[in-house]
Amino acid sequence: MKPAQTVLKKGNLLLLILMLFISMTSFHQPAQAAEPLTVGVLAGSDVEGNNVNIHVQTNLPNKMKFSLRLLGQMVITKK
Repeated sequence: MKPAQTVLKKGNLLLLILMLFISMTSFHQPAQAAEPLTVGVLAGSDVEGNNVNIHVQTNLPNKMKFSLRLLGQMVITKK
């Protein structure tokens, strides 16, 4: 490889890094929330053998994600 080609490749790499840095820098205003959203959730559960089935219904728009984290203790009752 000739020295001129090496300098050219290093220059291209430097230009690419500079372009990436500029593209990651935001020149726009921060995003504003469109409207407040009140989320409604209905939940129920039932037990089938060793399985617990949890049913959840929300009023969220399509393609919006809903996460749920369950914490608790297992209680065993004998009849």
